[in-house]
Amino acid sequence: MGDPYKKFAKETYDTVYTAMKDGVAQSGNLPLLFMSGESHIDTKLEKQSNNFVPESDQEPAIAAAYTHVAAIKSAADLVGNDKVAISFEMDQETLDQLKDRYAHNPDSFQEMCERFPMLIALKYAIDNGYETVASDPLYQTPNATSPERFDAEKDALGKVALRTNNQPNIIVHSGGSYHIGYLQGHTNEELMENGEHLTRQENEDPFNGIFGHSVFINSAHRNPLQLQAAPDTQRYLYLQNPENAIQIDAPGKMDKADITDIAERIEAAAKDMTIRENIKANEELSLNDTASAASPFHGIGHK
Repeated sequence: MGDPYKKFAKETYDTVYTAMKDGVAQSGNLPLLFMSGESHIDTKLEKQSNNFVPESDQEPAIAAAYTHVAAIKSAADLVGNDKVAISFEMDQETLDQLKDRYAHNPDSFQEMCERFPMLIALKYAIDNGYETVASDPLYQTPNATSPERFDAEKDALGKVALRTNNQPNIIVHSGGSYHIGYLQGHTNEELMENGEHLTRQENEDPFNGIFGHSVFINSAHRNPLQLQAAPDTQRYLYLQNPENAIQIDAPGKMDKADITDIAERIEAAAKDMTIRENIKANEELSLNDTASAASPFHGIGHK
């Protein structure tokens, strides 16, 4: 695809940066939680159905890495590298194993990155020296949708937010999009039975008093044929609701460069944003100076 994903990188960074900047402003003196939700990997059904849909209608799971990396970069640009914690939906054992593989077998790790969006975010965090934390202590539990698992995930995120030593201003959390509803206070039963009709506003924020504000982004979508073959579940419809999460929709099929160049493209988009913000700030300063000089009393009373 090439060019569509270069444009997508810029649009994604702009969306993420703007949402995060607004979130920081609403967080007051407490940290901001910023969750970037993904499909972990393309299913067999999706891979098969991609052969029968236009390239522009394909929804590769790996595209979520654009949002993950944009969130990490935006956080650093807004508050500085040392005030950001990068969290992952995994337990400490899994995180340690992945970091060890990257350190001792980088080629193998890179191959994994081309299939799993969260690993691209982890690689970017390691390469740039960000703090990484594991926030899913029951990641390996046999019951993937147990209330205990989601309670443990919320508790782990809260502990990072509340620590008194090196407290982050922003926690960027990458994980499966289905966790969005759970982290907004809904139970699995509620989402499975009535997700289409639920919104995050209906619940009291489970992070009230822990995070000053939370922002959720969903990058998990299905191609049209996949939707026909596997009808929407109520849980899926919940996370597709723009009231519950900002929606990032990829422009279709990806080529190799669209995957390997994600970090480079997001970095370029961030530089472009910095230039535009500087131009805007200078224009506003110039307008203020012009308005001041136009005052009939400009300079009176000053020596």
